[in-house]
Amino acid sequence: MKDQDSPARARALRAVIWVFYPFFFIGFTLCYSNYDLPFLVSILISSAISAVIAGCISPIVMFIVNRTGDVAGRILTGQKASWSVRERLRADLDKAGHFTAKKNFQQALETVNAILEQDSDWSEALFLKARILSEGFGNAAGARGYLEKILEKEADKNSTICRWASELHRKLSEEL
Repeated sequence: MKDQDSPARARALRAVIWVFYPFFFIGFTLCYSNYDLPFLVSILISSAISAVIAGCISPIVMFIVNRTGDVAGRILTGQKASWSVRERLRADLDKAGHFTAKKNFQQALETVNAILEQDSDWSEALFLKARILSEGFGNAAGARGYLEKILEKEADKNSTICRWASELHRKLSEEL
């Protein structure tokens, strides 16, 4: 699974645990006290039964929790949360920038490529990819291609991203 799926996996695991433990303790109490089964046998039986119940009920619990959160959000804010693609990808871009700062260029490149698959015209992601290619992989020609794409696409030539792209493009061109 991709890194972006880990919050969903954490929620699923949390739901299984929420459901498993109450049924485990109820089953253990019933097995050990009412049926006079040995301690370890009671644990094994209640664990197996609780695992099956948790596997069946957890998706229902997750659905109820998600819907409750949606309804609470609508009540408190008056509208459903609507995040743009770039707002959702901002955290990934920050993560790629962090990988770049830590000189983990391979991970940074994978992260920025995933971002560009979803939003191929985002100038900030294109600029970061150019930096990664030039600094991490010594690919000045590839980096200049992304910088030229930014300079062609941006309407405001005085914007910060255009100035950065222009400066990096000039610097890379001088190195050749």
